[in-house]
Amino acid sequence: MKRIVQRITAWAGAPSRTVECTTLLIELADIGNSCASDLRNTLGMDLGQIIAHEHAGDDIEKRVREILLNTTFMRFKRNDVKDLAMRLDDCIDRMRKVAEHVHVYKMCFQSVRAEAIALFDLVVLMSVAVKELVSALQYKPLDGIAIGKLVERLDKYETRADEIRREEKQKLVTQEFEAKISSIEFRAWAELYDNLERATDSMNHVGAAIHSLALWEA
Repeated sequence: MKRIVQRITAWAGAPSRTVECTTLLIELADIGNSCASDLRNTLGMDLGQIIAHEHAGDDIEKRVREILLNTTFMRFKRNDVKDLAMRLDDCIDRMRKVAEHVHVYKMCFQSVRAEAIALFDLVVLMSVAVKELVSALQYKPLDGIAIGKLVERLDKYETRADEIRREEKQKLVTQEFEAKISSIEFRAWAELYDNLERATDSMNHVGAAIHSLALWEA
């Protein structure tokens, strides 16, 4: 984290509110990445660990809002920074929803389907891309080309997540119709796919927000 502050200070000229906010946003993205890794490694079974990540993220978002309330001039528009912090925090909130769902329906997840694991993997991959995007904020000017490529990567991952969700829910309908799974199993799996896809969707929103910052600064 010290190296990040040093890089930002190089263009800011001195420690500033912009440096402080940017460092916090990077920290928030790092928490999101750690949350995604823990979610994948436990397949959502460790709700307590995910809640700990969420609380840490909430604290950072609160600190960003406090800075913005007491700052007049920043590199980016204050509302844009506030929106980005909220979107990053929402990514963690969405992952908590996944873990909460797994906790409630854990008896239905004695064996996890390969397609569900693929969605967990996509959450991790997207969290890595989000971390790279947020880390780019420490440089001035923003590298629009590099950011554009990362946003495209996020779009690709999110599209794949949506495809998996749609295809697997169609299979669930057939399985329930043929009485191969119970109604509670149908709900457990269908809602798991929905929650995982929403997590990827929230990360895609972060990419769009940072892409807007790059276009604004260009």
